[in-house]
Amino acid sequence: MDASLFTSMLFATVVAGTPLIIVALGLLVNEKAGVLNLGAEGMMAMGAVAAFAVTHESGNPWLGVAAGMGAGMAMAALFGLLVLTLMANQVASGLALAIFGVGLPSSASPTRRWRCRRCRRSASPSSPTCR
Repeated sequence: MDASLFTSMLFATVVAGTPLIIVALGLLVNEKAGVLNLGAEGMMAMGAVAAFAVTHESGNPWLGVAAGMGAGMAMAALFGLLVLTLMANQVASGLALAIFGVGLPSSASPTRRWRCRRCRRSASPSSPTCR
């Protein structure tokens, strides 16, 4: 195995694993408090889609970061309302939020017509700029 290939694979592993480690630390605090949160993946997906959409439309990455944090906080507040206030089942509520958080962006994205900010031609969420 080539040394540059090994270093690039190691770098990609660290980059891809960092958000998961941060989420795992947050879930560790939840578990210590006695709350089982299975909806963290859905919260991350909603935050990522909100951040992408706002950054794409506004062109301001900091506004996108704020929107992603707001979407994640809204999902966490919904989970807290269901579990802590309404005494819903933690497992069922967490799985429902995970399915909702992953399913809503994937089902809503094909209907959205993305436009390039420079020339206003049609683009896609996977390649939001002109070719």
